[in-house]
Amino acid sequence: MKVNILPSIWIRLLGHPDHFNKEHRAFNAVAFLSLCLLLLLLPFNIYLGLEVVFISTAVIFIALAVVYFLSRMGNNYKLGRTIYAVVSYVFLSLNFYYNAGYKGPTIYFFFLTFQLILAFSIIKRHLLFTIMHLVVVSSLLIVEYCYPERFIDIYQSRFDHFLDLLSSSIAVIIGMYLVTRYLLSSYEREKKKAEERELLITAQNAQLQKLNQEKTKILSILGHDLRSPLNSITTVLNVLANYPLPEEHRLRLQKELLDTTRNTSEMLMNLLSWSSEQMQGIEPKLISVNVQMVLQKVLENQQFIAQSKEIKFTTYIDQSIYVLADYNMLEVVLRNLINNAIKFTAPLGMVTIAAQKTDDSCLISIQDNGIGMSEEQLSTLFTMDIHSTYGTNNEKGIGLGLVLCKDFTELQGGKIWVESTVGQGSVFYISLPLRHQ
Repeated sequence: MKVNILPSIWIRLLGHPDHFNKEHRAFNAVAFLSLCLLLLLLPFNIYLGLEVVFISTAVIFIALAVVYFLSRMGNNYKLGRTIYAVVSYVFLSLNFYYNAGYKGPTIYFFFLTFQLILAFSIIKRHLLFTIMHLVVVSSLLIVEYCYPERFIDIYQSRFDHFLDLLSSSIAVIIGMYLVTRYLLSSYEREKKKAEERELLITAQNAQLQKLNQEKTKILSILGHDLRSPLNSITTVLNVLANYPLPEEHRLRLQKELLDTTRNTSEMLMNLLSWSSEQMQGIEPKLISVNVQMVLQKVLENQQFIAQSKEIKFTTYIDQSIYVLADYNMLEVVLRNLINNAIKFTAPLGMVTIAAQKTDDSCLISIQDNGIGMSEEQLSTLFTMDIHSTYGTNNEKGIGLGLVLCKDFTELQGGKIWVESTVGQGSVFYISLPLRHQ
């Protein structure tokens, strides 16, 4: 594995972005670069015999090392920033005086220092530092213009003057390049973060808009689909309560009332489960669950509905299978799938339920020999592209149950899919991780 060492070292020198803000890291970078530049100048000062300049440079180097330590290790950025600004102006003023005034290279370092100070200072202080810089530089130049004899030309030869200017120019150019590159890279990083945040916000807004549209659609469909059965229930109850009817007619109305109430109750239960999941972010409580136990309970509850259509259940269930699941969620999934199988199977049909082990998972299948689904219907299954549906006995639904089945199955670490052929029926599969008892 290839490791990029330089960025890692640079982060250690400046401080990790999680613990140091942008201005703090910029100051650490400036302090470290200043130390490198001073370290580069010290040998030239010795070679040129600039003893006073060498001593002042060495003192400033030590002071900046302390400043860098306070900022990077002691996390005292504000104190370090103040000391750096003061030390820079004092050092440059002394160096200007002892190093040939404007004939020497000090005037170049004023430009570099100005850029360095602006790099780590906040924008509202830039004007203050600009004025201070103008005052200091102008004052030094005016003093030298008025008292030129006090600024001694310390160079012993034309070559010494050339070498000092050359080395200082190289140091200033390198420093300005590094600072500019750091600022540009910081700008690009911040720009990229801003763009990523904008994209994230845009995606979140689009998702929220989509969810709101889906919820509006669900409520609209429910409002339409509930109005009719509730009116039917009211009408039937009114007839049963106020009109004498033959026993045969009364029994038929009671059966219709029971079927309508059951279908309406199913839609409301799915809506409440879905709403609870959307608003509360349901977290599954995964435990060891016996598959046969859950299926047996669901089949007992669905038996009456199946008998009303004379639909038979056939089961092939391994009683020893335990899965890692949320009992209530698994019950909701199985209840919806078996209820759908009954709903879309014609009277005298058959629903087959099987559960078997496959490697490290349990495969549950619910098969019917009902009306089946087309490719177009399969493409919108398990999605919020919901609409009113009707079973073989005109049982009404909106498809929200299958959305719940998908969400609840995936929350339990499982998968759900379907195979179907028009006129031949459908098979729904659920795969859940196995768990020993």
